[in-house]
Amino acid sequence: MPLLNSRINLWLDPQDYDVWLDLEVKAVEVLQPLLRPYPSEKMMASPVSTVVNKASHDSVSCIESIQKLTISA
Repeated sequence: MPLLNSRINLWLDPQDYDVWLDLEVKAVEVLQPLLRPYPSEKMMASPVSTVVNKASHDSVSCIESIQKLTISA
C-alpha cells in the first residue's frame, strides 16, 4: 500500500545542515546520528494559515504567524 503522505518533518541543528544536504554522504553511520529528537527548549510554536496544507505552496505565507499562540502548562 503506498504512503498517502510521504512528507515528514526533520529538524536539524544548524551544524548538521552541510552533512545532511551533501549528496555524496550516504553512509548510515554518518547520517543516523542526525536523526535524534530536537530539543524542545529550542522550539517555538505559532499558528499558521492553512496555506501550509498543500506541498506545492512555496511562499513566506507558509511561515507567517496568524496570531500569537499561548501554551499553558
